[in-house]
Amino acid sequence: MSDKKFSWKDLRSMNREDITAPVIMRALDQDGQALQYVPEEMITPELCRYAVHKSGSALLFCPVEYVSYDLCVRACALDPRMSEVVPDEYKTDAFWADIVNITGRALVAVPVPMRTTELCLKAVKGDSRAIRYVPAGVLTREIAETALTKDKDALDYVQDPEKLTALKKLGFGGSDATH
Repeated sequence: MSDKKFSWKDLRSMNREDITAPVIMRALDQDGQALQYVPEEMITPELCRYAVHKSGSALLFCPVEYVSYDLCVRACALDPRMSEVVPDEYKTDAFWADIVNITGRALVAVPVPMRTTELCLKAVKGDSRAIRYVPAGVLTREIAETALTKDKDALDYVQDPEKLTALKKLGFGGSDATH
């Protein structure tokens, strides 16, 4: 496999005997989603961890027996859409807090009823753009000020009319929040 044009997608058409550990690692280095083309008998928990650290969506290709809480946290922090495939027993308040602690943008994956003021504040502290995922009912002056401290244009990320109204009631916005 010295061909410099090797792509992780080449695994699809390779003969099984040509798929070796170095070839797999080279493919995973390019994209964790290459895990989908690794022969099942060659997949290990370590390989799953490595793939998910490269691409959160690699979680889709991990055998169920290798899916752990920590693997799900990492996958969701990298790709919040992966929360849809996380086993229900992991979806706890602690789980959502763990992914938001890694990246505030993961707030988008948290079910709206679980988006508390405290969790939303953590998210906005991590990424001011997360303010767009803060429900109007939990939006506070502290959350808005935190977002604005990190990014003077943070309120530009808010498009929801209900949230814009809540921001106006908190003393933010007017014409500034709607451009």
